[in-house]
Amino acid sequence: MKLLKGVDFVAQTSTPEETLALLSELKDYLLCGTQNADSASQTSKQTTVCDRILRACIQRFRGEVDGLDHCRNLQALAEVSYRGYVSARSQYVPLYLERLLYHLLRGVAAWGPSEGCLSFADLLYAELSQYRPPQVPADDYISIAKSAFGFLWKSVDVVAKADKTSAELRTALSTHLRAVRFLLLLEHDAQVPFLQEPPFFTSIVARHASAAAVLFEAQRSPMSKEEARFLSDQFSRHLVAALLERTEKKEALAFQDCLSVFELALIRVRYLCKSGCFRESKEILQQSSGYLRKPSDLQHCFSHFLEVLSAGVGLNQVLMLGQGSVGLFFTQAAEALSTSSDAEQPLLRLLAESCQLLISPLYGYVRKSQWKPFDLQDTLGISVFMENYFRVLRKLTGMVSAENVKQKQALKKLMYNYFQLFTTIVYDSLQTLQGPERSGLPQLLMSLQTTVTLMLDMLGDLREREEAEHLDLSAYCVSRLAYSFYSHKMYVESNSIAELFCRWLTKEDLSKYPGLPTEKLQNCFKLQVENYRKLGLLEEALQAVVFWLTSCHSKVTELMAEPISCWVKIKMDASKNGADDLRLKTLKEGLEGYNLDAETLLKLLLEELKAYKTVRVDTGQERFNVICDLLDLCPEGSSWFHKRAVVLVELAQVLCYHSYNEHTECSALDSVREALRLLDAVPTTLQNEAELQDDKAQALLWLYICMIEDKMNESIKQEQRSRSAEGQRDVKALESFETNDLGYENKTHDDQFLYLGIAFNLSADSAQSKCLDDALALWKDLLSKDRITAVRSVEQTTASLHILAALYRMMGKPLQAMESYFLIANLSDALKDLVGKTNALCQIAKLLLQLECPSSAEATLKEADSCLREVDKNNDAYLLTSQTLAVLRSKLCLANHKIEEGLLLLVETLQNPALQRSAKVWYLLRASSLQLTAAYLGLPPSVLPLALGQKLYAQGWKTPEMALSDAHRLYRSILLNFSLISSSDASTKDVPEHPFVDHGDNLVQKWQVLADMFVCSESFVSLLGKMEIVSEAKAFCLEALKIAMKLQSIRWCARFLVLKSQLELQRRDLEVCRSDLEQVLFLLESSTVFETKKERGRVEIKPKKGGSKGRKEPRSPCSELSEEEAPFLREVPLEFIDTVAVQKGNTLATSPVLKSKLKKKPSFLSHPETCPCSLCSDVVLSAVCLCWMVTSSERELAVGNKAEGLGLLESSLRRCTAGALRLSNMVAGLSQGQGKRSGQPTVRFLDPLVARTYVTLTKHSLSAKRLEKKLWKLLETGLSFTSSRGSQLPGLEYQKAQLLLTKAVASISALASSQDGHPERVFAAAWSWRSPTFLRGGEETKPAAIAAEAAVDGCHPLPQKRGARRLLGEAPKAKPKRTRGTKPLPAVQPHDTFALVDSDSEVPPVILRPPVEHRTPAAQKPQSASKMSRSSATKTIRALRAPFVVFEDSSPKLNAEPPKAPKVTRRMKSRIKPLFSNDSDPEDPPEAKPEAQLPAAEEPVTVPRRAGQRAAPSRKLAKGGLAKTGGCRGSSSEAKPRPGRPGSRRAGRQGKKAEGIQEGPCEEGTCKTEDEQGQGGGGEEKELLRAIEEGLEDSLEILRGSDEDETGKECRRQPNAEDDQEVLRRDASGDRPMEVFQAANKRHTMDPFNLSSLVSSLDTPATITDFLSTGSVYDSLQSAFHSVGHYPPGSLYSHLCQLMALCIGSRDPTTTAYLVSESVAVTLRHQIMSVIHKKLNKMRKSSVASACRQLEALSLQEERADSRAQHLAELQSLFGFGCPPLTELGTQVFKEQLQQIPQGILTVCILALVSIQPDTVGDTLLLTRLRKDATPVTVQIQSQHCKMPLSAALGGA
Repeated sequence: MKLLKGVDFVAQTSTPEETLALLSELKDYLLCGTQNADSASQTSKQTTVCDRILRACIQRFRGEVDGLDHCRNLQALAEVSYRGYVSARSQYVPLYLERLLYHLLRGVAAWGPSEGCLSFADLLYAELSQYRPPQVPADDYISIAKSAFGFLWKSVDVVAKADKTSAELRTALSTHLRAVRFLLLLEHDAQVPFLQEPPFFTSIVARHASAAAVLFEAQRSPMSKEEARFLSDQFSRHLVAALLERTEKKEALAFQDCLSVFELALIRVRYLCKSGCFRESKEILQQSSGYLRKPSDLQHCFSHFLEVLSAGVGLNQVLMLGQGSVGLFFTQAAEALSTSSDAEQPLLRLLAESCQLLISPLYGYVRKSQWKPFDLQDTLGISVFMENYFRVLRKLTGMVSAENVKQKQALKKLMYNYFQLFTTIVYDSLQTLQGPERSGLPQLLMSLQTTVTLMLDMLGDLREREEAEHLDLSAYCVSRLAYSFYSHKMYVESNSIAELFCRWLTKEDLSKYPGLPTEKLQNCFKLQVENYRKLGLLEEALQAVVFWLTSCHSKVTELMAEPISCWVKIKMDASKNGADDLRLKTLKEGLEGYNLDAETLLKLLLEELKAYKTVRVDTGQERFNVICDLLDLCPEGSSWFHKRAVVLVELAQVLCYHSYNEHTECSALDSVREALRLLDAVPTTLQNEAELQDDKAQALLWLYICMIEDKMNESIKQEQRSRSAEGQRDVKALESFETNDLGYENKTHDDQFLYLGIAFNLSADSAQSKCLDDALALWKDLLSKDRITAVRSVEQTTASLHILAALYRMMGKPLQAMESYFLIANLSDALKDLVGKTNALCQIAKLLLQLECPSSAEATLKEADSCLREVDKNNDAYLLTSQTLAVLRSKLCLANHKIEEGLLLLVETLQNPALQRSAKVWYLLRASSLQLTAAYLGLPPSVLPLALGQKLYAQGWKTPEMALSDAHRLYRSILLNFSLISSSDASTKDVPEHPFVDHGDNLVQKWQVLADMFVCSESFVSLLGKMEIVSEAKAFCLEALKIAMKLQSIRWCARFLVLKSQLELQRRDLEVCRSDLEQVLFLLESSTVFETKKERGRVEIKPKKGGSKGRKEPRSPCSELSEEEAPFLREVPLEFIDTVAVQKGNTLATSPVLKSKLKKKPSFLSHPETCPCSLCSDVVLSAVCLCWMVTSSERELAVGNKAEGLGLLESSLRRCTAGALRLSNMVAGLSQGQGKRSGQPTVRFLDPLVARTYVTLTKHSLSAKRLEKKLWKLLETGLSFTSSRGSQLPGLEYQKAQLLLTKAVASISALASSQDGHPERVFAAAWSWRSPTFLRGGEETKPAAIAAEAAVDGCHPLPQKRGARRLLGEAPKAKPKRTRGTKPLPAVQPHDTFALVDSDSEVPPVILRPPVEHRTPAAQKPQSASKMSRSSATKTIRALRAPFVVFEDSSPKLNAEPPKAPKVTRRMKSRIKPLFSNDSDPEDPPEAKPEAQLPAAEEPVTVPRRAGQRAAPSRKLAKGGLAKTGGCRGSSSEAKPRPGRPGSRRAGRQGKKAEGIQEGPCEEGTCKTEDEQGQGGGGEEKELLRAIEEGLEDSLEILRGSDEDETGKECRRQPNAEDDQEVLRRDASGDRPMEVFQAANKRHTMDPFNLSSLVSSLDTPATITDFLSTGSVYDSLQSAFHSVGHYPPGSLYSHLCQLMALCIGSRDPTTTAYLVSESVAVTLRHQIMSVIHKKLNKMRKSSVASACRQLEALSLQEERADSRAQHLAELQSLFGFGCPPLTELGTQVFKEQLQQIPQGILTVCILALVSIQPDTVGDTLLLTRLRKDATPVTVQIQSQHCKMPLSAALGGA
């Protein structure tokens, strides 16, 4: 004991060893002290020593502690000292020892949580629990307790480790909870604060315990069950137990202690439920209920809390397991909340916090990605619970003082967040609601209404940002709740919810809150309006819109778009329901009484007008009424004349398509002109400059549209008047048509008054389109200044630019259209409209591809593709834009010769199901795809392999005509079915009239469709003309031309007129061709000033509202003018009638001298290449001029004007080159003007015209008298040009084939010159059998025959070529008209040699011929059936106008005159429109060909002779023929017409029986005398053809014999040529005189179709002649064949096949037969393919319509395929044109077809007439015999050495 006296304990604790030694001494000291405990001095000393040691330890902790061991030794020393002090303490010193323990705890806590730290905390808590205020000073007590809590809580943070072990985490939790235990000592004295965020516990112990649990969970998330149990145990040991220790067992817990206990129980249950420890949770609830020992009010209150907790535990268990219903738990909790609604604030807070046990798991369940919505009963329970919960929160919010704003905001935020959660649950659950489950909806609806009302009442001052967010969230929740009923068509229930919010909004002045979000507020009003619409309460709906607008107050102009859109929809519903009062009610009338200022009302009405224009129905009357209100607001003379001008433009748009004559006196033109006048008067300022400029451009645009529409309506009225006037005449004309009139198709072409519609020219068009150019200039200037955002409406400006571009396309101005689309692209780029920019670039690329400028189009498409990549794929317009871009890329690939890539893109587009959508934009894309399909199908096999072509065939199109026909039909259906034009514009009689609806899309698409249809029609007509389906091509051309004339589109009118002139030239109607070309010149160069409507002066514009719909429709002709008002004569205006100069002298006594009409020479021919006029600088007009030159040159060459025609051709070649270069510069300048750097583009727009020019030049050179050297140069240049351009322009293959054919014919001519001028000798080596006449030549002719032939040749001219025509200026001489059957035939004396056939006809020369014994077969076109005599009587022949040549005749005279054939004045066709009508097939009868038209028998025709040719005989000669006298013994016979020919049918119908002519016997000597005299009889053409036919029959007999030999022998051999020749010699000389073939040598010198006269002077270069052979000829022909064989033109393909057959001959019988069969019925096959395609399409549509019936009819048995469709498919395959490989012909398919010949048919024969030169009638017949299982046999029969060659018989003009 003495050792501890005076010891410095601070120094003794400086090291761990010294501290440990001191601890040992203290223990010994205390042990001795316990033995002497009775001594008071000893107790005092012990207390002093322990106190000094405690102080020394405190001082050491404040100083430096040498390590953790030193700290532990100090902790042990202090603890021993504390116990020694307590055991020796005789009197309690208040808070002295507590202070020492506090400082020790503070020192130990600095080293982190440890056992020693917790030990000192327990010691301090025990001391503080033993002595409480008032036993000790309260302030010091509280200070020590709080400080101890703080240091102990923070001790956990001393060890800052990222990853703590489980033991460390548990130690930290225990430390936190022991720290919270110090707060238990202050529970009763602490005030209950309102926390700013949950949890809202009333106990400070619960709040800090909850924080400790959160920290523990954060480190162990998710918390395991063991950890949750540990947490609950720690709560119970340190906190709950401490609370219970303060109360004696027999006493009840105090209220605050109960709150603390139950709050701690809530925390424990929450974490246990999260971990799934539901059993432990229920045990805690049982323990908590046991704490309420005595019945009291507290027990009643806390029992409701336990019920909520119990429901929460059950809900957590059900949601975690996913089984069971949750509605019962929410109902239980709702009942507990409803009974505790009057509780005090602490209990309410406890109840509100306990509800988190239900809401938190519900929120977690809903947040799952796949959660199953609740049923109606569960939703109803949730709704009732949320309703009561919101009541509790609302009451708690009301208890918060006004100063505690943050507390209120926290509670409100919690409420609205839970309101959003509740809305989501109800919305998603009601979406799955089924019909039978709706019984609880009324109760749910009431609960929802109460909840919505509570939430709206909670909204406070909206100036606060938080309150504005709450309002926005409330609007969102209310709209979703209302829509959940709206989606189930429960409109009344939906409206009851939405109406609550809308009424609340109408009471609030939202204008006070500028930052208030409004989007979700609009949804509630919109939903209310929609509910009224669905319920049919349209008047209430309109009133709701008015409330909607008025609720916006000063923001109405910003928020007016949505409500006004709903206003318009309601008006449309009223229009459908026939409620005219509501339909015609304007917004101005609805807003009466709300005292809106005039400017605001003006903006609202303008917005209403804008909304009407977006509706896809007729809103003309509604817009007219709104415009009337607008004009009342800004009357004439007011200061708002700028706004008045804008309204007048809107009025012009309405009056342009509607008629309101009863309500206004002004027209659309008056309105727009007044608007322009007002706009010019508006002073320009910096503020209104952009808006004024835009408004002027809009007015100028609509000025042009109004003028076009006005003239189009006038044109339709004029057409209707003309049709009405000609109606009766047409009926009479129809009645006068003959049955089976073959000319019916030409008569049905409605072109009688075609030129009357041309009341415009280029100068008038330029003046008219100036306003459009001014508008473009204004918009260009506006966009260049980047002030587009300052315009009145950016959307309207964009739409107007689209209309402008479409108008330019319709007008045929591609460069101006491109410029407009560039403006649209720039505008869309400024507005960040990627879709709009992409579409504009696609339109630019489309125009560039139409101009054949692929390089610029490629750069544009790349830019469009990059824009499209940035577009959201969910955008509605993305799919359409992407497909449009794919079609354009495919077209670009075609232009760049990337066939496979482009075709795959096209096929992918065609297979896209979206292409079948029923919308105009998709129709247009489909039509564009079909046009591209036609382009691919037109490619030759060398470019488009068969494997790729099959992919297109699989889509349903096999020929270009099929695809183009469908595209053209699609455009016409758009124009008619979508009412873009009237049905009269499309020449459709069976389509009902539809009014044009002038909404936004239609205004643009009308002009787009018209422009696209013009392009498609041009391609379609060109294709049909190329295929020689001329009549149908002309019909489509006339249709497009009439539409262009109504639109006064001068460029398209000129293009279609030139195209029509080409068709007329193809039909050999040169006069009509000349008229068409003159009309083109009239359009382009006339200076006529047309009479137009005089512009009226200023018209007073005061429209009045009306109630009737006004639709501008053309009035019927009968109502146009009354009989009194109608003029006596209504003919063409005098300005269109040509006049002659006034005659000097006695004009009354003499007739005026008619001067010949001078041919007008176009002025543009003298223009220089750099001429700036529109004819030379305009793209389309310059191309039209060039086409005019080429077509005019072809016509001039056709009529024999060689110099003029060649001059035009040469000039066109020069101008094409200059025009292409100029166009390239313009395209390059346009691209550079848009800031796009690119090289000089290559434009191939005029390349087809250049190729056509080369073809015309070479054809003319070939048909000239001498083949000049330049022919070969032209051929070389033309072929080089087409070969170089062919890969880029596949359409040039047709011109290339024509050039190759010309080259082949020229080569044949050159080869014939080396073989005595006989072209047939060129192919002689290829044929094993030849005609005897050709073999014998002139070696075996008898002298008598030579003399007779010489006599005949002296007076008998040779027939002219088939293509020769009469000059247009020379008309046939007029003759008296003959009436059939009225004049008897004059009697002919038997011995009258010079008897005339017909006294009315001209006297023909009489030529006598040697007698011929055999009879000729009937002519191809016999005119009548007459009996012919076989005597040697002379017969008249037809000849040219020449003197009579009379010979003495000793033969018996005719007893009667044979009747003449009826007069044929023109080609005749069937009156019933034939299904396959065409006049271009070479296999048709000659009378069906336009080239072989024969005039009337009595009408002589003077035909000009070509240079170097003999004059051809007239038609009389062709019909008269040469009289071949029969044998000595003859009998009367009747020449019957051959069956199966049109001429025979007509002859059988119209012919008259002639008198029988009895022939007497003839002596042989008589015949010999006649032979010697060289007398010839005039025979009919049928006699000559009968002789040819009999010769063919003999040839067939030979062929039959050869077949019999072949079938009888196993080894087949070729027939000996000498044997065949001998057989034919016997046939020709045995029964028939050899004089038939005597004149072979002489005939070739006079035959115009014999090339001897041509090649005798052939000027062919020696370098070319050296390489010419039949092989080179065949190579040229084969190359041409492969170029066009896949889709061949008629005459070209036929000529190629026939010449190739001549080249091959007998060397390959199968190939020769194949070529002969291919050369016939070409056009017929085209038409059959087209008809089959239409039938298949019709069947597909009908099959789709009956799909349901077909599905119902399905059975398990295999059904037979549709036989009709299968049959059509087989026919399509049979008649289609194949694509043979380049190295061979399609003989394999031909062999397969031969095997399909039925067994019952023994032989199929094909007869083809072959000519060497194009467009001429030949003298060679190819006869092909086809049999199954037999090699085909083909023979050639030469007729040029006969007395009457086929060319002479069939080639008459």
